[in-house]
Amino acid sequence: MSQSNQTLSTFASAREEKKWNKLGEKMSQFHEWFKRECTSHRERADIASSLNVCHLFAS
Repeated sequence: MSQSNQTLSTFASAREEKKWNKLGEKMSQFHEWFKRECTSHRERADIASSLNVCHLFAS
């Protein structure tokens, strides 16, 4: 492989790696957001469930 082909190949690889790293970062951010949302929904569901049960016993 000639020097110029190696340089182009390295540049393309670096660009490709940067693209995949950025995708990985975005996926990690999405996963963290998703975990927070699931926890929040679960907590709200637990509270709502507790309130409904308390309401049944109060009658």
